[in-house]
Amino acid sequence: MKYKQFVILRNSIIALLILTPIVILVIAYSGGNDEDDQVKKLEEPEEISSIETTSSTVDENADPYQIFTYHHQIVFENQKTNISEGKTDENNGGVKKWIEFNKNGTNSFFIDLRCDQQKGYNYFNRVKVDWDKDKNWDEKWTFREDGTVERTISTIDDNTTYDLTYELITDSKLEIGEIVWINTEISGSADFNNLSSSDQKNGKALYETDLTGDLTLAHQEIIELQKNTPISAGKPDDNNGGVKKWIEKSTYFIDLRCDKQKGFEYFNRVKLDWDKDKKWDEKWTFHEDGSIKRVISTSDDNETYNIEYELFSDGTSWIEK
Repeated sequence: MKYKQFVILRNSIIALLILTPIVILVIAYSGGNDEDDQVKKLEEPEEISSIETTSSTVDENADPYQIFTYHHQIVFENQKTNISEGKTDENNGGVKKWIEFNKNGTNSFFIDLRCDQQKGYNYFNRVKVDWDKDKNWDEKWTFREDGTVERTISTIDDNTTYDLTYELITDSKLEIGEIVWINTEISGSADFNNLSSSDQKNGKALYETDLTGDLTLAHQEIIELQKNTPISAGKPDDNNGGVKKWIEKSTYFIDLRCDKQKGFEYFNRVKLDWDKDKKWDEKWTFHEDGSIKRVISTSDDNETYNIEYELFSDGTSWIEK
């Protein structure tokens, strides 16, 4: 073999030896986009994978109540998934199922379902939720056999410290906008009827005209109802060719209106009768940019609306105009 041919062959072999491990590494890291790999990235280390190992502290400034949201409803619906649709959880011999809700849409989030079969469960008794898909579990839910549900929340989003705990209020109606969660570390009870008179008063007083500028739970409830009630659920408004829907809650009336003749495809106006005296205490306008205008009748005469507030799309309180 000529020396020149030998040099070419030697260099080719050296190049092949260098490139082969690089190609193998590239293939190894570029593959594995299936559900198992996604779950592995999201799962916690084994030592903190169980709900019992999370730490919880009492935050005295936390809201004593929370409403039932559309996203909570999604979690409940997925928790009912039959464990036969899951796969073996190699950490504890149970069953697991990983779900990416609304994968290519807005408000997408991760749900991780777990069934502790070794403890006798035959349903998904634990759920972890990552609302912002940052690979830290924001909430952990426990579904008990007696029908009660516990939510622990990490307000610092560190996947370890869960500093708020809420229980599903006994006999709650799981309807969007309803107050169904109660912080038992503050109240001491998940049964609304067993709460102290002051706690009951605080819960019921949420449904009234509020002039503090605070975005109350009642306001959040109205926003949830408006946002998650499609106009297809209403009926024609003969007065203007739009759509209307009237809802009676246990403590108040709400009237939803869609001005289709103005191009709206959602309920852009809301009227509220907090005390059910058949006079509208407040009127809200939902703008396309996400802001909300709220006018209030302090004289309760159904005509004079003398106070106006505005809530910007990213706002946490009302601004008086």
